[in-house]
Amino acid sequence: MLRGIIQRRPLVSYAVLATVICSLSIAWQVALSTRNPALLHMIPDYLKWLALNHLYTNALTIGRFGIEGHPAAFLIFLYSGAPALAAIVISALAWGRRGVAKLFARLKPWTRPQDRDRALKSLRPAAGGLRLRHRRTPLSGARPRRSGLEPSGTSEAPGC
Repeated sequence: MLRGIIQRRPLVSYAVLATVICSLSIAWQVALSTRNPALLHMIPDYLKWLALNHLYTNALTIGRFGIEGHPAAFLIFLYSGAPALAAIVISALAWGRRGVAKLFARLKPWTRPQDRDRALKSLRPAAGGLRLRHRRTPLSGARPRRSGLEPSGTSEAPGC
């Protein structure tokens, strides 16, 4: 019965399941915060921790912050991974292993060698643009252009 409903309305099933997973992760965070009010200060603590360690926010720093004493930080992975988890679960429930294999096959940018060549040809302009941009950066020895937004006399360091 459930398989039939999901197969008839896969997009609705996916959206409902992703919303449920997100909502459960938020409810879990609220439940943990009511039991331990110190968790309400987790985000300011995280921002201070980032500043002290001179780090940027990414999945690795959130994981490290969770390992170093804030395990509730791992709920962000459940919240952000909800769409992917929902897609995997819906594919598995509706179409089994074949459905999951087909879902993961979509992540491959090409399926035939001819498609691979066409895909790589379409990426050449982007790669050329990145190369051209890289040549104009200050790291390559070229002087950066003034944007006109800085006050006069402050765009260059003394002695340049």
